[in-house]
Amino acid sequence: MTVHTRDTEPLVVHNIAIQHTKSYVYLGSPISNASIHKQVSEQMELKQCQVRKFRSFLRKNNEAPFTVKKAVWDSALNASILYSCETWMTDSLKPVDQMYQHTLKDLVGVRYQTPSDLIYVETGIPPLSARVGQMQRNFLMKLQASTHFEGSPVQKAIELARVHACPMGQYIEKLLGSPHLSSPVAALSEVKARIRGHSDVAALATGEAQPAPERAR
Repeated sequence: MTVHTRDTEPLVVHNIAIQHTKSYVYLGSPISNASIHKQVSEQMELKQCQVRKFRSFLRKNNEAPFTVKKAVWDSALNASILYSCETWMTDSLKPVDQMYQHTLKDLVGVRYQTPSDLIYVETGIPPLSARVGQMQRNFLMKLQASTHFEGSPVQKAIELARVHACPMGQYIEKLLGSPHLSSPVAALSEVKARIRGHSDVAALATGEAQPAPERAR
């Protein structure tokens, strides 16, 4: 791959020609000059086989306890799907979120049309954004605490992104400046509040809401 150049000639090192490529898969994660959104989408395509394996596991172990199924969903499937998510410095994760929600509903055994908020509350599993956000924030905090961080290329890249307020820089600012946004506990609390709000609206619409008590005269 090349950055800021159109030179695609092979690079020869010790009589070994390194050919130009538009993308490269490293440890299961595609790397390219494409946008993060596109790279994440490509990674999800590569992980479809893991989804099929998980669904096959559910069919073969239909009577297994929920805790066992959840352990497989967490440690096997999500570990693969979310591999390297610490570097996805974007909140545009629709391809991942769709896979996350669908496999979570496979785990619970409900239709995909079931509102995801209900599943989050029922299982205590946080939305993807909070889960990934927590992992990314922990990664950034550990990175900054490293003795090799100061003056490193990574530190300079992050600083430039934040100074120029590019999309990645804005996302990093949000992660580090608003810890509650990457908190699974806070995310679940917001989901519960959202469900309560919807329930109140539905009750008012159907006339099932309890009338307000009359004031004493």
